[in-house]
Amino acid sequence: MKTSLSLVTLLGLLAVAACDKKQADVQPTAEAPTATAPAAKGDTHAHEEHAQVAPPTTASATPAPPPANPVQAEMRALHEATRDWVTAVANNDLASIPPGISKVHSARLVTEKALEKGEYKPPKAGADLAAFKKQDAAFHDELVKLLKASKANDLPGATKQLGVVLEGCTGCHVKYRF
Repeated sequence: MKTSLSLVTLLGLLAVAACDKKQADVQPTAEAPTATAPAAKGDTHAHEEHAQVAPPTTASATPAPPPANPVQAEMRALHEATRDWVTAVANNDLASIPPGISKVHSARLVTEKALEKGEYKPPKAGADLAAFKKQDAAFHDELVKLLKASKANDLPGATKQLGVVLEGCTGCHVKYRF
């Protein structure tokens, strides 16, 4: 039964891949579709293969709400940057890493001011603000190491340091967020 199920799964994946290949071969027109033609008798793929579909967009349909606080804004900047850094390492395009670090650093300055004014404290262990600041400083020191590796075009070093940075994200979230 397991072999039969695996074979069915494999055949299904091959059918989807074949449909995707055929769909990619269809040239889109400038007009937006008003309706799609019904499938001809016995033609199970006519609808998918001949439907004119608008190209996918990268923007989400609903924009994210504005950040609730400076730390959330910094985390969004860090999220976007780490996503870009993973791509940069995968493509050996380390020159694209420093701009993200710069954005995160700028956001950090706003976070530091909010912490100093007492406008923000972490949701978990917020009473120990000194420890939070110390861990944050250590994290940003690791970002500086990633910056140096990227500027030296050191792919193995940047890859390793990106792992350290990501571990720093997890460590902080475990202690101060979750």
